[in-house]
Amino acid sequence: MSEVIKMSYSKTNEASSKLNESNDCMVKAISISMNIPYEEVHEELRIAGRKSRRGTFMNTADTAMDILCRRYNKQYVQSSPRNLYSRLKGGPIIKGKISLKRISKVFPKGNFILFTGSHASAMIDGHIDDWAEGRKKQVYRIWEIEERESNRAILKIYAAHSFTNKDFK
Repeated sequence: MSEVIKMSYSKTNEASSKLNESNDCMVKAISISMNIPYEEVHEELRIAGRKSRRGTFMNTADTAMDILCRRYNKQYVQSSPRNLYSRLKGGPIIKGKISLKRISKVFPKGNFILFTGSHASAMIDGHIDDWAEGRKKQVYRIWEIEERESNRAILKIYAAHSFTNKDFK
């Protein structure tokens, strides 16, 4: 039986260096959160329209995610931006802002891609596997990736502007 290699920020950095890549936070975040080799995600984003060393537009990321989710027998679903906290915590929808530094207190379990103004980071079970861990950058959007019993993943998109400070006490 072969050992499953878990993607990490250090592994994606090594792969990025081999390709002489930069401005590839989206490639790294998708690779880590979905546990897919960096090179495969990089190629899929290239096919979807990403230019090397130029960053990734959201529509390009959406296109690549559609393909990767189909390839890995996963399902891509967009949900209401205001339902994440309510669904996971069983509480009312909340309002306010949340930063990378504090988001793991609200979502300690699960695989996420977190979006700040111009950066994407992967968070696995409350650990942000990225250089931005612990920073006070505001999270504007969250993609949640869930594994189902049927081995399907659901990617849900949420806006993170629906949090308040009472969630961190």
